[in-house]
Amino acid sequence: MIQLESIRIRNFRGIRDLELNFGSKNFVVQGPNGSGKSGVVDAIEFALCGTISRLTGPGTAGLETRRHGPHVDFRDNPREGNVSLVARLPGGGATLTIERSLDRPKVARFAPDDPATRQVFDRLARHPLRDQRRPR
Repeated sequence: MIQLESIRIRNFRGIRDLELNFGSKNFVVQGPNGSGKSGVVDAIEFALCGTISRLTGPGTAGLETRRHGPHVDFRDNPREGNVSLVARLPGGGATLTIERSLDRPKVARFAPDDPATRQVFDRLARHPLRDQRRPR
């Protein structure tokens, strides 16, 4: 399992600019309604998988990540919506960075970009619990 070190969220959902440092520790996101809690969770999912599952499933016809993922001020410029996540690989391994932009959500930039890193993220994308969260 990867451990999250930090995340930088820019112009994504209801978040203009936010950086959180998790330090590989458990974390809690709390706050009043409309304060961006779900946006943080959406940003983590987006960085890891290139999707926002809350924008899929029944009742979401016509919603798409590229159009509905950017902050409202950047709806017509999804290139400005991006997430950068720093994580530690399984087994206390090296850290890596993954970046995604809302204009090309399925394209991830990895640093370092090597087969071991890509294998970890390919496994995340195919994780069975990920499919169980989606409404049927």
